Amino acid sequence: MIAADIDQSRAADRRTMVDCQIRPFDVTDAAVLAAFLDVARENFVADGLAAIAYADRALPARGAPDRMLMAPMALARLLQGADIKAGDRVLDVAGGSFYTAALVSHLAAKVTALDSVDRPEGRAALGAAKVDCVTGPLTAGWAVGAPYNVIIVNGGLAQRPDALLAQLAEGGRLVACDLMARAPRLVRFERSGAVFGCRAICEGSAPELSDFRKAPGFVF
Repeated sequence: MIAADIDQSRAADRRTMVDCQIRPFDVTDAAVLAAFLDVARENFVADGLAAIAYADRALPARGAPDRMLMAPMALARLLQGADIKAGDRVLDVAGGSFYTAALVSHLAAKVTALDSVDRPEGRAALGAAKVDCVTGPLTAGWAVGAPYNVIIVNGGLAQRPDALLAQLAEGGRLVACDLMARAPRLVRFERSGAVFGCRAICEGSAPELSDFRKAPGFVF
């Protein structure tokens, strides 16, 4: 199959992902849907997985064996729940190969992508997308660019992300998968002064992020 045919086939796969997975999962935001149609997920998955890039499942990230791309349905609901505005400053946490950052670059004014180590293959996959890639501890966030209107955490949290919440602007939103409840769910935190409200977006799961794993307690 020649390159043009492959590109056409992948574009058809993206359309199927949006029409058959994302839209039926109650994602109606036109800008979010357009971003998923525009960004080629196959460029961000690990080598050898391009053929299943549009399956609704978490997949290993390109050049980041310790990171998983969230399943498209769950990620789309997170982005819709974040209510990203055109003028927003967004911090994308633990994106691995920066697929989420590429999507958000279509929605926001400025995107900073934070991971714990440098991800050169992910940066290459971004192409012309306007994303600042930075390196540091995930749990500490990126205070240099704070405050943020939106923070997106690409994975499951087993503990409350207090340092990230502190970097939200007034009215800012943090979205993630909450593994602290009885059943995993996608959630949105919102800042109002010193108070951070939290509400469920929907049921949903994502691979746990080891950086946000709850420290083991004493067992007697």
